[in-house]
Amino acid sequence: MRSRRSYLGALGALCTLGLTGCQSAEDPTTEPPPPTTTGPAATASPDGTPTRPPPAFHHSRDSLTISDDERYHSTHPGVVFEDETAELGPSTGRFEIENTETGATLAVVPTASITLGTQAPVRMLLYGADGSPADTPKLIQKVDTRERYPVRVSGSVSAVFGGMVPPLRVRYLSDGETRYETGTRRVVVGYSGLLQQSGTSGEVRLWVPRQGLPRDLSVDGELVHEDRDSVTFSLSHASSSDRFATTVDATALRKGSYDWTVEFSFEDRTLLHFGSRWGGREFEAIPEIEIAE
Repeated sequence: MRSRRSYLGALGALCTLGLTGCQSAEDPTTEPPPPTTTGPAATASPDGTPTRPPPAFHHSRDSLTISDDERYHSTHPGVVFEDETAELGPSTGRFEIENTETGATLAVVPTASITLGTQAPVRMLLYGADGSPADTPKLIQKVDTRERYPVRVSGSVSAVFGGMVPPLRVRYLSDGETRYETGTRRVVVGYSGLLQQSGTSGEVRLWVPRQGLPRDLSVDGELVHEDRDSVTFSLSHASSSDRFATTVDATALRKGSYDWTVEFSFEDRTLLHFGSRWGGREFEAIPEIEIAE
């Protein structure tokens, strides 16, 4: 097989986590509530407009996406402690994740006492790309070195993360009391859509299925060939087919096979970013886009 071009650049950096097919993705979120403790004072932006300091505890802006050869894609929650380290363990602190639509909750407790650092995302890998509970759930954080912390999970993973785009709130509890709480952010769990095509010449229709995702997403895509300039396009929701779709003119492209990515965004945040290759790894089960003219 010919070598495919790796075109996600900086996104591949997260793949040093050692996960299968990972990349960076940002999720839509509601504005978090004010921090429960006093945070740093507000500062001024370059144009003199006051800017709000980050909450002491909040969702990480860059979320983690994992995918597998069965074509499932999921994003995972992550949080950041801005001001102070946090103790977690069987007799100290824990995370609690709540599905704000159903009220279902999940407790996440490290198997040994740990200290989480500040201003570095804490990734929560609690389920696989298809949404099934992880065999070895863990927290991952990199401050100076990347650390992986095994955790015990109490509650139903499917009840909290069920549905395609569950809205989540995360709490940090210390000695049984809520110390911090985030706003609500959605993740994607078990999406299995692929970019598909209606033909290989002339006016070619490209689409991905909605599969329960919000209809008002911004959906953008890219076709990449190792010897040619990339081609970008936007897809819009077609109510008749319940797809996100667009049309490209194959005569404007050169003959060959193209790798692709698709990105779902909402309110300037990426909900999911996936494709036929990223992070230096090819997905043999995911077909490329073929152009015959």
